[in-house]
Amino acid sequence: MHTAIVLAAGMGRGGMAFMGDRMRTGVNVVINPGVRIGGHSCIGPGVILYNDVPDGKLVLAKQEHVVKPWGPERYRW
Repeated sequence: MHTAIVLAAGMGRGGMAFMGDRMRTGVNVVINPGVRIGGHSCIGPGVILYNDVPDGKLVLAKQEHVVKPWGPERYRW
């Protein structure tokens, strides 16, 4: 038996999001209207979904740290 959770919050702005069986999400996940998430998929924390996710996939956010000069020498405090 296949069931789906339909999030209708985006109805007024272009559609609904569809979630397949036994899918999971981490904290602070943003699912845009119209996105379909396949069954047995896992969405990691902090991911913003713009595209559909096939069945059985893991989606993680890739985060990079940028280190730049900062301080009184640069900004003449």
